Amino acid sequence: SRETGKPVWGTCAGCIVLSKSLVEPNGTVSSQLKSFGRTLGAVDVETIRNAFGRQLGSFEGTLKHPSGDQPWDGHKGIFIRAPAIKKVVGADVKVLATVQHPRFEEPLIAAVEQGSILLTTFHPELTDDVAIHRYFVERFLDLGKLPKKARLS
Repeated sequence: SRETGKPVWGTCAGCIVLSKSLVEPNGTVSSQLKSFGRTLGAVDVETIRNAFGRQLGSFEGTLKHPSGDQPWDGHKGIFIRAPAIKKVVGADVKVLATVQHPRFEEPLIAAVEQGSILLTTFHPELTDDVAIHRYFVERFLDLGKLPKKARLS
């Protein structure tokens, strides 16, 4: 967390809970706050809950990194009733990946980090590719490099 410096990774609903605020796609404060409750406000981002619609709106998309950095650029993201990060509102929030969806004109933010917190709006655990997990372990846990052939089983 930002207070303790301990690593935290929020995926999907975890991204919603850790966001500074929930907003509608047009950027206004979300009406879903009444049913969802307050967020923890740990990361300075505004997030759209269920940005792509209900279960039928779930999709797979290709992530893009602003400068093509790996492992983000070209990684497959699985978005299930997923949130989207609408806007970064803190100067020290680093955008790691975006995704394009036909419902939105502009790409939406799919991954950020701020301090010791990583947020992803997609489910990296649902692919065989451990690149995003490797990033978290190597970047935040200081456990050294994972073996190149590491796989999720």
